[in-house]
Amino acid sequence: MPVVQQANDRNGIIFMTVLFTVIVIAVVALRFYARRITRAGYGWDDWTALAALFFTLALNGIFLGATIEGAITGHSPVVDGWPVTIPLEIVAQKYKYAFQITEKIVFGLIKVSILLLWKRLFGSSKRFRILCWVMIGITVLWTLAFFFTTIFQCGTRWSMNWAPIGIFLTQCIESLDVLTVFAATDILSDLIIICMPVPLIWRLHLPTKKKVALNSVFLIGFFTIGAGIARTYMYLVTSYDKEENPDFIADFTLCLLWSEIEANVAMMKEATFTAII
Repeated sequence: MPVVQQANDRNGIIFMTVLFTVIVIAVVALRFYARRITRAGYGWDDWTALAALFFTLALNGIFLGATIEGAITGHSPVVDGWPVTIPLEIVAQKYKYAFQITEKIVFGLIKVSILLLWKRLFGSSKRFRILCWVMIGITVLWTLAFFFTTIFQCGTRWSMNWAPIGIFLTQCIESLDVLTVFAATDILSDLIIICMPVPLIWRLHLPTKKKVALNSVFLIGFFTIGAGIARTYMYLVTSYDKEENPDFIADFTLCLLWSEIEANVAMMKEATFTAII
């Protein structure tokens, strides 16, 4: 596997995180404003989006704190092909633990919010409503499974969650495999959710050009999938090829950076769906 490019621009990452924070607050506020002026009424999709915003802001706060303390964009000294433990590595492990717990909630809430939006918009079809509820159930179980797996990845030996990476990898669950499965199923579920309404749109009594234009809206969702694929690629390269990428803290930066991008883009995507459709 190749050596990945490192992210070292701390000021740029801080700016990006602050910008994401401002944008996601704005798009959710505009969503509620649009509901009010159109008198469409608020639904469970709106309240779930509000909850997703709260946890996204928490995620941004964790990421920003890690960047300010130097864990994001930091580096591990490498001796004989393995990172040497320094105090910054323990700080990075703590932020990684908090971030990975919070991201499970964020991704789950965003997916459920979109499914509730689909149910509101296309709920005239009984089969589609059932499909939405099935996907909501699967998403909730998926979220809870990975949420609790992450919390108890070291059992109740809490301090092991931020132990040096060499100890963590040998004393806790196979976190590399768990995160790989999480990343893959995250991408797959996003793809299914985005494509769900497409057949219904094609059955509408509209000119073909309008159907194509309406379906093109769903291409916005592929930005999120793209970020998820990039995160998965970075994760696989940095986690399973330590000989070429032994700098744990730098690898930690790349993995969390793409998770941060995916979460915030997903929040914007969900609000954009609401505004356009």
